Amino acid sequence: MSETAGDVYESLRNISQRRFRALWEAGKLEVELSDEDQRLVKAMQDHPQYRQFWEQADRIGEEELAIRGENPFLHVMVHVVIENQLALRDPPEVYEIFQAKLARGQPRHEVCHEIARVLMEFVWQALRYQKPFDAKGYADSVRDLDAKMDDGHARRRTSRPRYRRRGRR
Repeated sequence: MSETAGDVYESLRNISQRRFRALWEAGKLEVELSDEDQRLVKAMQDHPQYRQFWEQADRIGEEELAIRGENPFLHVMVHVVIENQLALRDPPEVYEIFQAKLARGQPRHEVCHEIARVLMEFVWQALRYQKPFDAKGYADSVRDLDAKMDDGHARRRTSRPRYRRRGRR
């Protein structure tokens, strides 16, 4: 990364972390927020193990951004992506499978994580192979989360999104 790109990245990261801190404080004060900001505050509140990050978000350096290898800021943002998909019912498969799993008694947070794993696999593949996000593949994989094997245990999709590297056939 060039020094200029690194400076831009650092600046954007700092702005984002200040926003997390401000929203955390607004949530504690029960300030009226936009729907998406409310979803972010709720995701932050649903992760008390990250509380020290929210309390100090505006002062944390990049080297301190992990608990057990997981970036708490990214983690809750993925929760917000799933919650936004649910609110918009787009893709509809996310809403349908989410509701079906809740109706069977699966905890909301667990269902969100299950769908988030699928989402992040498709995001990773798109970034890795520099291809557009495979929205149809994502929707199909989310739908597959609800498929049942004959013994009644949840079956996870075993195939990964398929992309070719540039220049290969």
